[in-house]
Amino acid sequence: SPTLRLSFSLPSSFSSYLISISLHSIQSPLFFSTLFISFSHFPSSPLLSFLLLSSSDPSLLQMSSDDSPIEFVDITNDEGLRARLLSWGATLVSLWFHDKEGREHDCVLGYDSIQEYEKDGVQMGRTIGRVSNRIKEGLFTLEDRKIQLEKNEGNNHLHGGSKGCSQRNWSIHRRSSNSVTFLITQREELDGYPGDAMIKCTYTVNDLNQLVIEHRAETTVPSPIAMTNHAYWNLDEDATTCLDMHLFVRAHYYLPVDAEQCPNGDTKPVFGTSYNFNKMRRIGPSPPIDHDLILTEHDKNQIVLALECPSTGIRMTMRTTYPSIHIYSAEHFDGSIHGKGGRSYPEAAGLAIEPQQYTSAVHFDWFPPVIVHPDTPYEQEIIYSFQHIQPKLTA
Repeated sequence: SPTLRLSFSLPSSFSSYLISISLHSIQSPLFFSTLFISFSHFPSSPLLSFLLLSSSDPSLLQMSSDDSPIEFVDITNDEGLRARLLSWGATLVSLWFHDKEGREHDCVLGYDSIQEYEKDGVQMGRTIGRVSNRIKEGLFTLEDRKIQLEKNEGNNHLHGGSKGCSQRNWSIHRRSSNSVTFLITQREELDGYPGDAMIKCTYTVNDLNQLVIEHRAETTVPSPIAMTNHAYWNLDEDATTCLDMHLFVRAHYYLPVDAEQCPNGDTKPVFGTSYNFNKMRRIGPSPPIDHDLILTEHDKNQIVLALECPSTGIRMTMRTTYPSIHIYSAEHFDGSIHGKGGRSYPEAAGLAIEPQQYTSAVHFDWFPPVIVHPDTPYEQEIIYSFQHIQPKLTA
């Protein structure tokens, strides 16, 4: 790389020193300029090296509490589908797709700066783990051993706790123009779960206009792993709420919950309830939803969810290997959250679509198991496909 050599005078105790400045280009959404400055011939001390980061917006790259760089990463396909990710929480920041008029829309809620994501209290776009959703009283039994986790939501454990992988910075394991893999290690002494877990999250945009999210994990001892992505979707970024969108979910049963939003182990039919989306229908003005819907299929070959926006003509479908989807209509948003461009997010600003294992599966043997063993890695996949709503043919 090009090198600029400068000579200048330091305080009298130092005479004169040579500084070498190398200019490198880092592949990132904003092509950050990086200055590596080395002070040589420093008396009675090792070589000192400093990394100075400069960009048009200093909030777009910074260091985490463990001195690892927090980075935005852009990926794109050849068809115009683009995504922006953040290493903090392995977060889906933006997903851009063009509407029926050719205008791009950012289809997920989020923030503009790293600092806002660090302070975020609603898990906007994050990768959740080790275990998503709630564990009642933060307590479960594994191999006759009682495991007490942090109670970070009242009397319960939520989304892996305050040291879960959504609350930490991930390293970038691999990246290309259309894909990025984030990597993190969750240690027992950090989050309280049994053993250590090495977790990978890969985001890929392909030329089928799909966003593919892959979750992989390996554990050192038997331990629960049940991840999700926590993006809030709105396929019209100009719309105040998601209530005018239309939703289809291939689910015949849901998990009823108690007053603390914890399942009781039962399943109930969605038919005759406001949780029935087996026929595509408008989301509003139904009562708010914050429940697991149990999928009838989860083998990647069957569309299990579709979301349509009449105003933009954008249609999103989903296939997944996860057995359920937690749907949350953001009923607790009250306008106090300010996202991209300073925009206020009111109630129902977006729809959280969380493909996952059954909530509190560690408590109920008849739920699909979530205990991962060292010889059986955890592997799950979510596939979002984007297209335009096709007009209905009439005779």
